[in-house]
Amino acid sequence: MNITKRQREILEFLLQQTKEVTAGDIAARINVSTRTILRELSAVEKKLVSHGIELKKKSGIGIYLDADPSRLSQLRQQLFQVESVEWTPEERKIYELCVLLDDPEPIKLLSIASDLKVTVVTVSHDLDELQSWIEKRGLTLVRRRGYGVEITGKESDVRRAMAELALEHLDESDLFSPDQMGQESPAMEKLMEIIGREHLLTVENALWQPHSPWLDSMVESKYMELLIQLSVSIARI
Repeated sequence: MNITKRQREILEFLLQQTKEVTAGDIAARINVSTRTILRELSAVEKKLVSHGIELKKKSGIGIYLDADPSRLSQLRQQLFQVESVEWTPEERKIYELCVLLDDPEPIKLLSIASDLKVTVVTVSHDLDELQSWIEKRGLTLVRRRGYGVEITGKESDVRRAMAELALEHLDESDLFSPDQMGQESPAMEKLMEIIGREHLLTVENALWQPHSPWLDSMVESKYMELLIQLSVSIARI
């Protein structure tokens, strides 16, 4: 089961509960914001489907894992056997960019470092190297002691940066191959998440309508750019 440290902590906490808990309860337990938990739960929910486990949400009450006891036991065993994810420097930076571009609120360096299983100094050094990439796209990397770190700028520039990041690191097989789903590194999985993987096929089907000769004349690279930009826009909306 390919999951991040934070996702594992969320699952371990949910497996310990005998009744519903709120996103705020989980956030307090693992020391991150409630918004971060809600974002992570979306990714966790998709991973649980293949294990026959449903993440149930009761409005105004809370969240719990719904499955046969045997399946929950299997999940516990799998979490126990999960090996630590080894991140390359490039994967670290992709993940850091994804998190910062996707989250409109400042994030603590310690939270990112915890996800990556590295020191705060390592994350800070990565951000030093990423600053020029961010600034070239009309965005600003804000870092303040006691406040956290965030990327600020116009929404159109944020979307363009997401699309460019995807075009730099993903190809057509990454975007559309069902065999790839669930097998990507956490960095690539996070990148697929922020560009709206679930919208890609819908966008492509909408583009390929009868009497669209302009598509036939479009070079492949420009078509992929258009496809990803539209998918990102839908995901952000």
